[in-house]
Amino acid sequence: MSISGTTLGSSCILKQGVDLSITNAMIIINNVYYLCKENVAIDKYESLNELTEINGSPMTTKLYRSSHTASEFISIISSDIEENILADIQQSPALGIMLDESTDLSSEKHLIVYINYIKDGMCKTAFTKLIEVHCATTDSLTKNILAFLNVNKIDINKMFGMGSDGAAVMMGKRAGVAALMKKHNQYLIEMHCVAHRLALAIVDVPKHSHNINFYQSTVNSIATYFRRSPQNLSQLRIWQEMNRK
Repeated sequence: MSISGTTLGSSCILKQGVDLSITNAMIIINNVYYLCKENVAIDKYESLNELTEINGSPMTTKLYRSSHTASEFISIISSDIEENILADIQQSPALGIMLDESTDLSSEKHLIVYINYIKDGMCKTAFTKLIEVHCATTDSLTKNILAFLNVNKIDINKMFGMGSDGAAVMMGKRAGVAALMKKHNQYLIEMHCVAHRLALAIVDVPKHSHNINFYQSTVNSIATYFRRSPQNLSQLRIWQEMNRK
């Protein structure tokens, strides 16, 4: 979604009673959206607004230019975007789901949910939810997933594929999340994520190939030789400049 896509978010904010002109509202909302999209800290919101004002764009009063207000705008914009994505998912004739577990900086466990769906004849994938989970057991994860689908009116009977990292809790044949999900839709096909399988294979290959193990060790040694010595690194840069010429 481009920055212009925040028009929906601005209309939503205006409906919530923020007394701003449309032009001024779009400027500050675009700034908020930019920070989110580029993964820039929200603390930079106020300085970004100052730069926008220096560049001659009309700005709002100081009240709507604080980081606290930016947090409220982000919440409203994200809710608006989420509603539109969920509407597309609900109308799709077929669905797929991709799941992965994650732990944030505060050591809280989450379940990342992506949904594959069809819109205008094209297959699309959308990040849909980050579900906080207090217990990572098969039963707990399955209940969280089913609750999410139910609350958002996503029909599990239209879900024909499930991808995950291949962990036993996800892919276990008898008691994994996929097995429990199949009780609600027998046509669901579980798949071990190709990217995860490739990563596992790359890690495992050196254990069975002396040549690859020797190559990897040699490359690491060369990198360490230059990285740990400013003098060696400086000489390497000189050689690189000579080769460019």
